[in-house]
Amino acid sequence: MATNERLAWVNGRLVGESEPSLSLLERGLTLGDGVFETMLAGPSVGRPVGPGTNLFRPAEHLERLSQGASLLAIDLPPAERLLTAVLDTLSANRLSTAVVRLTVSRGPDPGRGLDPSPDVAPTVIVRVSAYKPRAARQPGLAAVFSSVRRNESSPLSRVKSLSYADNVLARLEARRRGADEAILLNTAGEVCCASAANLFVVRGETLTTPPVESGALPGVTRRCLLELAAARGLTVRQAPVLPEDLWAADEAFLTNTVVGVASLTSLEGRFIGTGRPGGITRLLA
Repeated sequence: MATNERLAWVNGRLVGESEPSLSLLERGLTLGDGVFETMLAGPSVGRPVGPGTNLFRPAEHLERLSQGASLLAIDLPPAERLLTAVLDTLSANRLSTAVVRLTVSRGPDPGRGLDPSPDVAPTVIVRVSAYKPRAARQPGLAAVFSSVRRNESSPLSRVKSLSYADNVLARLEARRRGADEAILLNTAGEVCCASAANLFVVRGETLTTPPVESGALPGVTRRCLLELAAARGLTVRQAPVLPEDLWAADEAFLTNTVVGVASLTSLEGRFIGTGRPGGITRLLA
């Protein structure tokens, strides 16, 4: 292992990130059969979960992980054990501020096909990487509408499964077209989300975000922003958003755990609002 290589937690062992540590029979690799969460660790975020370590809303992240594992009928280890794995990985890498990726797959399966073999044990992986906060006054993001549609009728739209190829395709499409992000519509033509973020539209002092029924992921940061906006006296709505609603918006922004709040200032080459981060976006950021 290289001396500067980070350590990852794999099924109870700390190993170098480049070390071979997974079976070729791993269903997370062969079928995308698993779930994951991305969490933020830092001294000024969330609540203390260990000596010198805070996590942003860990209970909500672990609850969503549990719901996804339950949907896929994966036997998830206890939350306390998962949290200990996260803390051990942060400590081993001497990181108090980091992005944490917690992955649970169904595990290695000697059989083939879709049906899992009996008694397959789940694989748990924790990886940490340095966190670089996004500057609050950074210029806004440019987006395009993706040709990839999100299937709002699929139960997987409500969990963070390892089957992320649609999101990858959407982001690749955005990059090819010179944009930072891709906005996905659902099968009904409603705005759903970005490739890796929830979306909010601002009109006056009203914030609207697509509901989970439209295919939006029930984001942890999304929930936080709904609470913050309401506490600031703003009107918050979870309601369908149409493409034309973005053109008519005063502001728009994206949210996820890593970026927090990121202003969306142009779409398909046209400005949203003034084409600059708006006051409500800056306030909530």
